[in-house]
Amino acid sequence: MNLVIVVPTVGSFIVPSVLSLVTGLVIVPVVAFSVVSLVSFLQLIMTNPTIANFAFIAIFIGIYLAIITEWAASWDFSFIYLMATIFLVAVTLFLARFLTKERIILSSKG
Repeated sequence: MNLVIVVPTVGSFIVPSVLSLVTGLVIVPVVAFSVVSLVSFLQLIMTNPTIANFAFIAIFIGIYLAIITEWAASWDFSFIYLMATIFLVAVTLFLARFLTKERIILSSKG
């Protein structure tokens, strides 16, 4: 039998920082939820709901470009995700005012 034993040279457990845990467990799911809710609001408000799918692509490309550009290269990832979350929640709350029964019924094609 071949057995391999890996002995770490650190000598203790490697624990991630609190900021990375909060980013991974709280901020990233909130970003995903706010993007999905924003696209859902746009699909219910617009007459052509397929255009709202481009907002989904544009948001993630915008976050990606904000992360890789020199403008935000010195920032922490959690700060970029937090700013994106605040922006997406503000836009979603703004669009919630336009969500009426009439617009939902008129956007339905079935």
